[in-house]
Amino acid sequence: MIVCCRGVDCTDCISPCDKHVGVHLKRIMGYFYRSALNKNKAVWRSGNLSSSQRRMLMAQWAAAAWTGLQTKEGLLKSAFVSTGFLLAKDGSEDHLIHLAGIANYTFRP
Repeated sequence: MIVCCRGVDCTDCISPCDKHVGVHLKRIMGYFYRSALNKNKAVWRSGNLSSSQRRMLMAQWAAAAWTGLQTKEGLLKSAFVSTGFLLAKDGSEDHLIHLAGIANYTFRP
């Protein structure tokens, strides 16, 4: 068990998907949401959007966010390197591991 920023069960601190990529996806999707809300406040506040329409919008925002992230090779690579998922097997790159909330993390004894 790994103990980190909140104690236990902390994939949001160490997972390449949760900690890095997911955060960026959520930010981009949040931008799309705020933009849609600002353009049509009356529609959003009236409750006239069905749950199906909201789900379709979220799927479109997620697809657009992912398309944008795919062009950021450095972000995707760093997400896997800094969490230890994409390193040399011989240990020569272990110093590149930087886990949130874990100071002086070492992978090998």
